[in-house]
Amino acid sequence: MSQSASTTGQNKTAAVILSHEQAIQAAQAVADLARFDVVARDRDRIYPLEALALFSRSGLGSISVPRAFGGGGLSYRTLSEVFRIISAVDPSLGQIPQNHFALIQLLLDEGTPAQQHTLFSAVVQGQRLGNGGPEKNTRHTREVTARLVQGPDGLRLTGSKFYSTGALFADIIVTTALNDDGQAVMAFMPRKSVGLE
Repeated sequence: MSQSASTTGQNKTAAVILSHEQAIQAAQAVADLARFDVVARDRDRIYPLEALALFSRSGLGSISVPRAFGGGGLSYRTLSEVFRIISAVDPSLGQIPQNHFALIQLLLDEGTPAQQHTLFSAVVQGQRLGNGGPEKNTRHTREVTARLVQGPDGLRLTGSKFYSTGALFADIIVTTALNDDGQAVMAFMPRKSVGLE
């Protein structure tokens, strides 16, 4: 994680959940909202935008961010119960933030303090992370051909990814690419970046 694009997305406001009980109540509220139209949404391919907005506003997106960074610092047990409650009503809605939480853990394990501060601040404000994963026409899912190169106007990312659960609903897209030295790095970019489709 030696390079990253800026995270200049729109700031949101979100609550911070500090207890297991608060997280369960928030997850139940999201599930209750989703319950009313889950069959029609699934049948007609309608996105659960209201439920996702409530997910973010309520603070569920930052429950695994450490308290030192302003998050809830809650346990995996709480996180799994939140997923269980939401997925019991709408499995598709439960799948959307799956990579968001995996990317939070990756930042905890591999991120620099500056990256953690910047990206966790965005998450605590209510921004969601989404992945741009493997590429088509590669030998295996870990092969990377996308490039992140330094140009006169800053970093430029080129490439095509196809596995991107949650990216359509994310504020920050996270993907892998090869830098100028051919090393695999992660790029974090606002979903509304010019050229990102």
